[in-house]
Amino acid sequence: MSKNGDFEVTFKEAARIVPSKIAEALPKKFSLATVALTARGELVFHESGDDAGFWFVAKSGQKYLLANRPKKDEKDEPADIVGALRKDLEAGKSQAKVEGAIVEADGKVTIQLEKGEAVEAQK
Repeated sequence: MSKNGDFEVTFKEAARIVPSKIAEALPKKFSLATVALTARGELVFHESGDDAGFWFVAKSGQKYLLANRPKKDEKDEPADIVGALRKDLEAGKSQAKVEGAIVEADGKVTIQLEKGEAVEAQK
């Protein structure tokens, strides 16, 4: 536990992380402020259909929509990590390591990227 009362929890690589399910599992005296993820997985782009968009597929098989993090204030300019990862995918690099906050909306779980880079596939 940190000085401000926050807890950091590490899940196994095969865990499916959905913030609403984590919040349901917590005792009522706790609240869920942020769920952050650091993981390696596969980059996938779908042009059309229900799953249109740029996705990260974790080793658990869970799909996360990728988005750049929102601005922290008016002067903040978040890096275009999604754009960089799309270029990597187009260049044939399909594996990545990503880091960011997980949010749920419209039935999709999204990673708001703080960091992201293409990596070599693990053997």
